[in-house]
Amino acid sequence: MESGALKTKDIQKVYDRLSIVYNCFDIFESKAKNRSVELLTRFPAQRILCVGSGTGRELWQIRKRIGCEGFLYSFDLSFPMLSLDHGQSSIFKCQGDASHLPFAEGVFDQIYAAYILDLLSVNEIPEVLSGFYRILNPDGRLVLLYLSEGIDIPSRAIVRLWKKLYRVSPYICAGCRPLKLAHLVKSSGFKIQENEVIVQYGVPSEIIVSIKIHE
Repeated sequence: MESGALKTKDIQKVYDRLSIVYNCFDIFESKAKNRSVELLTRFPAQRILCVGSGTGRELWQIRKRIGCEGFLYSFDLSFPMLSLDHGQSSIFKCQGDASHLPFAEGVFDQIYAAYILDLLSVNEIPEVLSGFYRILNPDGRLVLLYLSEGIDIPSRAIVRLWKKLYRVSPYICAGCRPLKLAHLVKSSGFKIQENEVIVQYGVPSEIIVSIKIHE
C-alpha cells in the first residue's frame, strides 16, 4: 500500500459520510464531468458501465444521450451514494469494489470512471485498469476523469497545497490526490486517443479517452 493512501474500507466510510453533500464538489468538477459525458456518449445504443457513479447526477445525462437501446450500469463502493440516484429503473445498480468487478469478460462497450483512480494507491491502480480491460469488448473505450497536476500558476499552487494537506492526512482531501496516469493507462493495454485538462476554480481535472488494444 502506498504510504498515506486510504484502504478500501476507509474510502467507503469517507464517501458514505460525504454522500449527502457530495454534489457540492460540482463547483470544482462540473465542467470536466460535462465534457467527459460528451466524450462518452458520442455513440448511441452502447452498453456503458459507470464506475464510481456517486450520487448519479451524470447518469441522467448519459441515459438520455445513449437512447432507449443503450444499457447503463451504475457501480459504486458506497451504498448511500447509489441510493441517492432516485432508483431510476432504466439504470442497473451494483455496489462493490472496483478491484473486483463482478462482470463477465468483454461485456461493455465503454467504461466511465470519474475521480476513482486518484483515491487508490499507485500499486492498486494497474489492478483496477486490468479489470477494466477484461470487461471491455475488443473495441471498447475507457473514459477516465481524475484530479491532475496543475497546468497554470493558480492550479499548480492549489496542487502544491493539496499535496501538502494529503501528506498531513488523506482524510483532509477525502482520500483524493493529484496524479498523472497516462503511463499507467498505456501499460495496461490501452491506446490513448484524447487527453485534456480542465481547470475549474483552480482545481485541475484530467480526462483521458483510450481504446482497448487487441491482444
